[in-house]
Formats: sequence, C-alpha cells, structure tokens
Amino acid sequence: MIPFSTEMVSTYGISYFTANIIFQANQLLAGILYYGEYALWNGLAEVDGRTSRFIKDSSLVLPICSIIAMGLSFYMYAWSNLIYLTIPSFQEGVGEKIFSKNLLKLF
Repeated sequence: MIPFSTEMVSTYGISYFTANIIFQANQLLAGILYYGEYALWNGLAEVDGRTSRFIKDSSLVLPICSIIAMGLSFYMYAWSNLIYLTIPSFQEGVGEKIFSKNLLKLF
C-alpha cells in the first residue's frame, strides 16, 4: 500500500486533497504497526531500559508526524507532506532526551 500512496501523492498531491490524506493515513498506519511490532516483540531481545525507551519513543515519531500532516493538509495540502522532513530532528531530540542525562553520569 505504501508504494501506491506514494505514487498517488507524487502525481496528484499538489492538486488533490484526497491524495494527501490517503498518503498520510497510510503513513499513520505504518507507524502504528511499527510501534505495535515493537510492543509485540519487546522482551525477546535483552536491552536496557534506556534503549527500550528510545525505541518506543522513536517509534511514535512517524504516527505523530502523520497526525500533524493530516491537520496541516486541511489548510495547505500542497505543503503538508514537508512535515516528514522533520523526522530526523525529532528522533535526534528523543535520543538526546533519553541518553544525555545518563552520559553525563559516566564522566
């Protein structure tokens, strides 16, 4: 479904609101499935609490960005997909929030 919605938004995204909503709903579903997969497989790998929290928090970045993009698409649907370019900075912020406190304790 992701290749179909990506093709649809690349072809009709500037002109049609529906193409953007389908793409963003697809990204939301993919993010929720990714988060659910982590919740399902949690406990099969031995990771510490910080790493587990980082995986859980960074898994929520895509669904949150999808919801923001859906909200923006009502006002500016031609530009609403640019919110996905902020995902690396959101994940960087999540990593710094979780790991920076404990890294200072090492020194």
